[in-house]
Formats: sequence, C-alpha cells, structure tokens
Amino acid sequence: MPTLADVTLEDLDLNDARLFAEGPPHELFARMRAEAPVLWNRPTAGNDGFWSLTGFDDAVSVINDWKTYSSARRGIFLQEEGILPKEFTKFLFSMMDPPDHDKHRMLLTKVFTPRAVAHRENDIRAVIARLLDTVIEQGTCDFVRDVAVEFPLVVTANMLGVPQSDRGRLFDWTNKMADVSLP
Repeated sequence: MPTLADVTLEDLDLNDARLFAEGPPHELFARMRAEAPVLWNRPTAGNDGFWSLTGFDDAVSVINDWKTYSSARRGIFLQEEGILPKEFTKFLFSMMDPPDHDKHRMLLTKVFTPRAVAHRENDIRAVIARLLDTVIEQGTCDFVRDVAVEFPLVVTANMLGVPQSDRGRLFDWTNKMADVSLP
C-alpha cells in the first residue's frame, strides 16, 4: 500500500480499512481539510459513493440544513449487505430528519432525564457489577466488547423496556450498525 503522502485525494478510498490500521489517519484528514474540505469519495464495491466534509463550517452548514442534506435518505454505514436494508433507515433515530427526529427525541428525552436515570441507579450499578464480576471470573477480557459495548446496551434496553427475549436481536443489530467493517 502506498504511503498516505503518495495517495492522491481524487483516488482516495475512505472505505479502505488499511487507511485506519494504525488508528485515525490524522495527517490525511489535515491534508483533506487544507486541500479538499468537501471531497467526493467515489463509488467502490459495497457503496454508492459519499461526500466527506472535514471543515467545521461546512459540516455545521450541512447539519443545520436537513432539507437539502437529509439524513433520512440513507446512511453510509447501512449500505453493507446483510446489515439492514436501505429502506430501514427511516426507522432509525439517528437517520431521521425533523419533525420525526424531534418527536422521537422528545420521547427518549423523557426516559433519560437525570431524575429517571437516578431512579434506576441501583439497577445500573447492578449491571456494571455483574459485567465486571464476569470479567474477573474469566480472568481476561476484551474491554470494548465485554464492558464498553455491553454496559450501555444493557442499561438502555432496561430503561426502554426491551423484553429479555428481544435483547439478543437488539444487541446484534446495534453491534452491526456500529461496526462498519463487518463483511
């Protein structure tokens, strides 16, 4: 693989996981901000192409103009086959535009108020204690998988009232949506 300095921005493929093998390519992102703050990432196997915005003002403009730059159309991370169909994006909170986003946000805001979270403090402490006890009993762990991912998923499922029988599916969907490198 060529070095990042050798990659032309026109030929850049941000879907290439090798770019991120040693962590975020900060040098590349700085170059993008300087030379092409709005950059088209051409279509490659598994995606239709997408725009990358690395400039703050550009990103804020896009975020605030949801009529022109609708999130509801689809999300890049959902383009991979086998994760979720494109038409499912309209049901994802993170992919909704106003006014639907605002309505759903209001519902969730009520569930996650400081008072509601404080009311569940004992349950939340029990979740983390159980996860840590499991890790201690195993003698080893992948902290991200065993604690950092599992903890918020369990707490969120509890607070939203997701039945135990559906949690495996919820966790699987969440993990697949969060991991854009899945085959």
